[in-house]
Amino acid sequence: ARCCPTPLLSTYRYFAAPDDSLDDSTMATPVATVTSRIRVRGHHSASLRWDRFFASKSAGSASGSGGILHHEWISEGKIRKDGPGAPPDTDSRTVVFLHGLLGSGKNLRMPAKRLTQAHPNLNALLIDLRGHGNTSASDTLGLASSDATHHSHTLQSCADDVVRTVKHLGMVGPSHSPVGIVGHSFGGRTALQYVHSLLHSSADHPDDDDVHPPLSTYILDAVPGHAHASVADVVDKVSSVEMPIGSKKELISELMEKRGVDEDIALWMTTNLVKSPCGQGFDWTFDLDVARGILDDFPKQHFVELAKDVGSKYVTYPDGLGSGMRKSKIEIVMAGKNKAWTPSVIEQLQGLRESSLPSSDPFLNLHLLPDAGHNVHVDDLEGLMLLLEDGFRFS
Repeated sequence: ARCCPTPLLSTYRYFAAPDDSLDDSTMATPVATVTSRIRVRGHHSASLRWDRFFASKSAGSASGSGGILHHEWISEGKIRKDGPGAPPDTDSRTVVFLHGLLGSGKNLRMPAKRLTQAHPNLNALLIDLRGHGNTSASDTLGLASSDATHHSHTLQSCADDVVRTVKHLGMVGPSHSPVGIVGHSFGGRTALQYVHSLLHSSADHPDDDDVHPPLSTYILDAVPGHAHASVADVVDKVSSVEMPIGSKKELISELMEKRGVDEDIALWMTTNLVKSPCGQGFDWTFDLDVARGILDDFPKQHFVELAKDVGSKYVTYPDGLGSGMRKSKIEIVMAGKNKAWTPSVIEQLQGLRESSLPSSDPFLNLHLLPDAGHNVHVDDLEGLMLLLEDGFRFS
């Protein structure tokens, strides 16, 4: 008999976001051909024709109440071990990293380490979003059981959590607010919501007690629109596993043999187990109800309109760096093996880029990593780091 029944909790990094989800085996067939002005790693031509494109328990983190998200700091390529708090160096700038759906901050440790090694003037703040990693939706965020419903978990509420956490850490004003934010899939959608909120929630010139918008928002393979059907399928199959479960081997058997889950996914799921409080077996580490609420909110997010609104405020804020105006740019990084990037989606975003002013310095850029699947930070880390290291060179 199973002991200490608990709400089903889960995590899965590969399907790190609703658009996310894409199994590489489903991406083998070319869907369309398009000619577009998109920056492609390894290609210097401005115009490219392509046929295939469409086809935890962390140290130095905060936990507790008051709406502060669990987090950890990385400086000069190393995880900070001296506990939560303000940035290790108050004179340095911070880049925030947001993971994908059913992931956690530690999923992005490698690009965070690489970035802070390349730019020692930068610190990385890795956050566990609500209901993920060590951020409990009910405990850490102070949501009463009656309030912590499926419908209360939205992309806007996730972005609000990030703003609240950043402000709690003292990162406010033009000189101390995060200079950048990097989000993968669900984290990318949250990052867009974050910068939009900061640009539109206050006067054109926020004061020193406000969190200012970042100079750069990197959105890693977050496709506008609905979640991919395979994401919901994985969530449903994981939800049907009776917990606690006896062992990792038993979980693999349950997922692969009884539910037809791919081996890679099943193996990944074993990394998201924690000892059950009753001492018998394992439970999930993540809150599936939070994940479902966020998945439901995906199609409600007007991704393109939000990006357009960000562009409308492109040269509004002083940058605090002595170079005039803060230009809050959006950098969208697309996985070449993710066929969810359809011609219509690309054309919408490309239209925003081409209509932005000034035309010589658009607020939105599209970057293609041709050989990467959805997990661009794993499949083409080197290509991603070229983008990030160059993008934050003058931060």
